[in-house]
Amino acid sequence: MDTESCFVCSKKLEHFGKRSGYDYFKCKDCGTIQLTPLPSEEELALLYAKEYSKSGHESISPSESKAIKKQLWGDIKRAVEKYSPNGKILDYGAGWGGLCELLISNRIQCEAVDKSEEMVTYCRKTGIPITLGDLNSFPDKTFDAIVMCTVFEHLVKHDDFLNLAHNKLKDDGFFISVQPTAHFASFAGTIFKNAGELPDLNGAFSPPWHTSLISCKGMLKLTEQNGFQTVEVTMAPNTRRKGLLGLFLRFIELVNRIAWPIFRDRWPLVICHTFVLKKVKV
Repeated sequence: MDTESCFVCSKKLEHFGKRSGYDYFKCKDCGTIQLTPLPSEEELALLYAKEYSKSGHESISPSESKAIKKQLWGDIKRAVEKYSPNGKILDYGAGWGGLCELLISNRIQCEAVDKSEEMVTYCRKTGIPITLGDLNSFPDKTFDAIVMCTVFEHLVKHDDFLNLAHNKLKDDGFFISVQPTAHFASFAGTIFKNAGELPDLNGAFSPPWHTSLISCKGMLKLTEQNGFQTVEVTMAPNTRRKGLLGLFLRFIELVNRIAWPIFRDRWPLVICHTFVLKKVKV
């Protein structure tokens, strides 16, 4: 891949900042922030299998994951109940299985898939139907919806993934993703950079795990190029944290609920967005 061009729109990139020895670049056109160069799938696969569950990026326990991400899972449940309430759902990148468990507890037919051996082992012990693998583990046209919670920012080959997701969905199936986007990261990263070093921003800049923070504009362009029609883009709730960080995140969420309906994707303080996309014929 040309390291000087955006993987979404092929426009020119400019250096945005460093984090932990990695370089993030920002697209001058769509605003997407991306690691350059991107790590290979082979490198990441080895890291995920052996280190991810212990890296501190993902919640270190199922109970902590539930406490932090429950609001995000609830937004995905809302979208599933609205667009595919009786369908067969796949939770991709399920982690400790909390989202899948929530959907099943609400009488939604769901199964999970993840690449982490430790997380898959845990899910199986708790009775969550899960596969160790990826989208290639399933036949084409299997699912009515594929859902992802804070996973899309971990991908490397975005076109390949979306093509696979398109194939695994039934006709008129839905792809639903909650993910951190470029808007808040760009705004806050610009303000709080220190000598070119980017802040953590509650895990937004987490190389090598977070390979990209795609803008709303970039996400819609990327998915449209790969056979998806935009149905809904909304602000997602913030994660729940303890202490001053938790208070700050709740305050920002209250502000966003007022500002988002007015400014939509021009509003810079939304940390995560929820994308609902529908498979179309290509």
